[in-house]
Amino acid sequence: MRGPILIALLLAFCLPGCIQRRVTTQTGPGGATVTTRRAADGSQTTTIETPKGTMTTTTDGDGSTIKIEGEDGLIEIKTGDKVDDSEFGVPIYPGAEVKADSTMDDAKTGGSTMMKALVTADSVEKVKSFYETRLPGWTAATFGGTAMFSKDTDEEKGAVTITGNSGTGETNITIIVLKK
Repeated sequence: MRGPILIALLLAFCLPGCIQRRVTTQTGPGGATVTTRRAADGSQTTTIETPKGTMTTTTDGDGSTIKIEGEDGLIEIKTGDKVDDSEFGVPIYPGAEVKADSTMDDAKTGGSTMMKALVTADSVEKVKSFYETRLPGWTAATFGGTAMFSKDTDEEKGAVTITGNSGTGETNITIIVLKK
């Protein structure tokens, strides 16, 4: 009878320790501390605390979040699936593959900057035609094999750059939007 009880006690005390987060903390020069937390699901949070502020990075299967908080306020940067296309205000080219995306929120100004890098097998001309009809009021310019659309108002600034890649034959699309 002692065998099953011993096994139950071991499971009760050891199993939670196996699935809990692993936490490490180190102290560096000037009293800065670095704390890393690794969860059983593979996500990781690292926090660096200094007398002037705190920076926290969180990485999981959906992307990363970086928060920097200091004397001047808070900035938050998100990458991966954490970027919401509906907030972009610029259409995403259909069928394009997302190579990178991020958003940065500035708590001090209340503004945000969003960026997306895309690639498509379609030509620069075809992508340019798509955006010409969907970005009314934006200024358009073409320089050699590059097309660019820009917007500059008090509330929003933005740029869409379309460039051909002669090495791959693909078209690169970069979208940057700044909102107040």
